[in-house]
Amino acid sequence: MTVAHPVAAEEVALGGGRSPAPPGRPPAPDVVGRLTRPLPALLLVGLLAAGWQLMADASGSALTPGLDDVARDLVDIAASGALWKNVRVTLTRVALGFAAAFVVSVAAGLAMGRSEWLRRFLEPAVLIGLRWCGPASPCCAARSPTGTGGGGRSGSGCWCASRGRCCAGWPRTRPP
Repeated sequence: MTVAHPVAAEEVALGGGRSPAPPGRPPAPDVVGRLTRPLPALLLVGLLAAGWQLMADASGSALTPGLDDVARDLVDIAASGALWKNVRVTLTRVALGFAAAFVVSVAAGLAMGRSEWLRRFLEPAVLIGLRWCGPASPCCAARSPTGTGGGGRSGSGCWCASRGRCCAGWPRTRPP
């Protein structure tokens, strides 16, 4: 028997693949793989629902309703038409929030690019907001003789003295 592709033959021999289809026929569909693909997501949803119900039963409070109460109220709200109105209002608020954040951040970035004083004034807030630190970050570049990062030694990694630890998984070495 001649196999067209050696990797395919190895996968079939190891049980990792299906046998190739005869020439002229499409390969058989992977029914089992298609049916089992959503299982981890469904398991997670089931575990979250079970945890919610256990919490509701244990607390006995109106602040933590059970799943049956939530489902009943959801059906009532959907039937009254209020659900879609509230979904539209919520999505509008989210879109407006993203748009406002985009406009403010682009304006701040352009202003920081044009003004050295403004850049130095806003940069700490931006860096704290982004929690950015790496081999070319300002904290590492300031400690490098070349100003390019690297913790002061070629290839030695980054050391943020202000945080007292290495940033972003770089080697834990101190500058000389």
